[in-house]
Amino acid sequence: MIFIQPNSRWLFIDSWFRKDLKSLLLDYLSHERLKKEGLFDHAFVEDKIKEHLSGDFNHQYRLWSLLMWEMWRERWIA
Repeated sequence: MIFIQPNSRWLFIDSWFRKDLKSLLLDYLSHERLKKEGLFDHAFVEDKIKEHLSGDFNHQYRLWSLLMWEMWRERWIA
């Protein structure tokens, strides 16, 4: 029997944020950076990062979207 998980392409991002991409995530979504830009509630984002890194919640979709936005903004706007 074969089991196919919906959205299985996202399974690795959860662990990447806790390991390999942790420094990138913390850099681009840092309290100082988000506060300076004023686009997002930096305290809310910081809470979601802490919850994700601790393993309490999986915020991979939200964090991925924010990370991609920040990387895009740095490349094309800043």
